[in-house]
Amino acid sequence: MNEPLPQPSKPVRNPPPAPVPPIPAVTLMQLLRGSGRDELVIVHKTTWDWRSGQIPTLAATPEPLREQAVPWPEPIGDRPPSIMRHSDCVGLRSGVDVLIITHARSATPIGELRVAVIGAGLRHELIVSGERQVLNTSGPRRFSAPQPFTELALRDEWAYGGTDLPAQAAMVAAAKAGMTPDQVRRITAPVEGLCGWSPYTYVRNPHGLGYIVGEDSPLIEGRALPRIERADDRLTPSRLIVPSPVAWLGQPLPAMLTGLGVHAFPRIAMAGLPPMGFRPPQQQAADQRCPEVERGLVPADFCRGSVTTAKPEALSSLMHPELGRSAALGLRAGAVPAGSRIELIGMHPNGPLILLMPTCTVVALLSDPTESKRTNTVPLIPVEIAVDVDAKRLTIISAGRVPVPDPIGPQRFAALQAGLIIRRT
Repeated sequence: MNEPLPQPSKPVRNPPPAPVPPIPAVTLMQLLRGSGRDELVIVHKTTWDWRSGQIPTLAATPEPLREQAVPWPEPIGDRPPSIMRHSDCVGLRSGVDVLIITHARSATPIGELRVAVIGAGLRHELIVSGERQVLNTSGPRRFSAPQPFTELALRDEWAYGGTDLPAQAAMVAAAKAGMTPDQVRRITAPVEGLCGWSPYTYVRNPHGLGYIVGEDSPLIEGRALPRIERADDRLTPSRLIVPSPVAWLGQPLPAMLTGLGVHAFPRIAMAGLPPMGFRPPQQQAADQRCPEVERGLVPADFCRGSVTTAKPEALSSLMHPELGRSAALGLRAGAVPAGSRIELIGMHPNGPLILLMPTCTVVALLSDPTESKRTNTVPLIPVEIAVDVDAKRLTIISAGRVPVPDPIGPQRFAALQAGLIIRRT
């Protein structure tokens, strides 16, 4: 019996090393080119654990800088979700944005609950209600009493605004009635491509409730009413109906906590894109008033013109410095010093929460490869404070700017970036 011939053994290969998770990017350096001079902007994000009334402590796991906005993970009904967190990578801000992610909470069922952010120069007060609706119109219009509730997510979907879908559908149906099938086919795609941004959408908050355009809007009775309102600017039966799609300016300002999207008014006007119903200051009628300006929530010159009428060389001048700010109106501070105390009311069933700001400061040490030693110490000033009440997390975006005398090429920028050091003291 022949013995089997020896077979060559297969080489033993070591398994590939497990992938190393990337280190969260918490620092960003941006290059700005202005009028003949380059400028560096340094953005740094710090993550803290916090408990009410206690000085926050550095979190073991830092949150990375977010390049894109993040919507709420759960939609409400068939509406697309609103933005929960905005982009962090905006270093050019004219003050401090405060953003709050939380729920209104009551220990016992209640019809209305006061929610407020007070401190560091801020006083932002909201009224949160249970479910309500528009009642019978056989007499003067009335609102139903709010149903008792104990908890509600404070997101844009429950604030005043939204799209008057019945009125929009009636308008589209009337337009199609006088068209041929081919004309209907041609108009369907553009109408569907509006994605909610139609003449029947409230430009201050496209995600909300209660926006009704015209007395002939169908199904007014039974419409859901906003559940989150500014305490000083609530919707009333006399303000319920917007006379026309361009008459929205005098409607209630939406009550927000998580921020203001770049496509919402007034931010969209800060980009040189004033919506229908609002004219730049130089084109306004004498009796046209902007509530945001009258209340001191935005500068009087927040809209510097329209890209549709400006000359090409003037387009950059239309961008207002406030455009980069994402906080809700009422949650924009000039500064929030280290150690500040901010009271959060109506966000915990057992009473107010106290946010104490960290006492440390952040600086960037910038090494210039053209210099023989480190010469630049750049203070980083807080430009955004985001509080996730439920997760007990606090994130602070700090930013600093430093002009450089000579133009910066790619290699020098990479060297500056590699030599950047962040220190907290």
